[in-house]
Amino acid sequence: MKVGALLDKTYTVLAKITLGIIIFFILANIVLGFLYLATGYVKRHPLSYSGEKLFKENGSPVQTGQRDLYQLEWFDFNACKEIGEKYASDVLDDFYQLGKRPQQWVRFYYPPFHGKKVNIVLGEKGFPRRKTLNPAREVNKPVIRIYTLGSSTTFGLFVSDEHTWSSYLSYILNERAKKEGKSFNVEVTNFGRASYYPGQETTLIFNLLRSGHRPSLVIFEDGFNWQTYEDDVPGLSTVISDELLACYYNKHFSVKCLALSLQYLPVYKTIQSLSFRLQKALNLNFEKPQDNSSQPSFQPRPLDDMRHVTNHFDLNRKLAKAICSVYGAKTMFVLQPHPRYKYNLNLFRDGLAEKLQSDNDQLSIDTLYNAIRKNKEYLDLSTVYEKFGSNKKAYIDDYHYSPAFGKFLAEQIASNINLNTLPVLDEVFDESKSPESVRVMLINRDF
Repeated sequence: MKVGALLDKTYTVLAKITLGIIIFFILANIVLGFLYLATGYVKRHPLSYSGEKLFKENGSPVQTGQRDLYQLEWFDFNACKEIGEKYASDVLDDFYQLGKRPQQWVRFYYPPFHGKKVNIVLGEKGFPRRKTLNPAREVNKPVIRIYTLGSSTTFGLFVSDEHTWSSYLSYILNERAKKEGKSFNVEVTNFGRASYYPGQETTLIFNLLRSGHRPSLVIFEDGFNWQTYEDDVPGLSTVISDELLACYYNKHFSVKCLALSLQYLPVYKTIQSLSFRLQKALNLNFEKPQDNSSQPSFQPRPLDDMRHVTNHFDLNRKLAKAICSVYGAKTMFVLQPHPRYKYNLNLFRDGLAEKLQSDNDQLSIDTLYNAIRKNKEYLDLSTVYEKFGSNKKAYIDDYHYSPAFGKFLAEQIASNINLNTLPVLDEVFDESKSPESVRVMLINRDF
């Protein structure tokens, strides 16, 4: 065979092989793409659970297809039996479907969501917030508007809209105003967000006030989530960074752009998933091992670190108070109850108390709470368990309030609010000083 003919044949064979690989690659991505779409749809729209029991005898949820690992491990229906199994199940369904999106400076926000018992609404100026059950506002009647800021306990994780302490607070204060014949409505707005610490709340209230919001009173409820030097850059900053890089590389093509784009291909995702499963099955670890022989598995926070944490609480309190005072809003700072501080851990489901104490960080919690309790600027609710009922379950999981305990805390907060001293507002926005019309969130993909 002549050299030219051999080259032609070789070229033809290689071309066919290359074309076959390309066609296979395209078809594989199409097929896998449809499979991922179908899987995602099934996860978002699971089949209805047909079992009779929604919760086990010990209070843990039954896996209905809409329960995440956290709910299965920690949720305790026995702490909220009064609402009924179906009601509690609907709440967990909603939280299973609720997503989060990154947001600059304050970590993340909850996108608009309309569930059976849980709703996230876009408030005035485009800020998302948890729906609070406020009585219908009477026309032409001025309003006292109260904002509540805090972490997941303020947001109301694993409780319905009507069972957040913000909704209870609205009901209590409006009933009081009605009995006293006040000429105003009370409206409570819940800006709590899970995982938030005081620094993020300070930034959020600054953004709210800067956009034209004018509350009469801002209540900050904190204690669980600590801000240390490691938290000065809010979590999910890397997610936002990736989004910015993607925006940049979409306009400036490069090899890195191609590499970033490949990770979204179904074939690439499948390879990554199989690789992860194989490593897990074979107990492989390709990361560079660290020498931890001289280090204990857990190091309690040093007391110097806890002094920094305490300083963060105090400094953010001062900043938040100063910012609010510029706009004429009064402030209240609440030291929230902590299940690891003065609470009877035997009230948790069997085995959960041991898990809760496994981090060996009790000294840090005691140090922080003992320090903050000395500050009279805080409304101290850290030791209210005896008043609530020493044998009553206060938590529906490891940290979040039961409906009954949320109502009780709202009563304690309400008893420290003097409506006569709060500014009564004809308008809840100061448009003349607002630098923007409606805020638009740039990153609109859930994670």
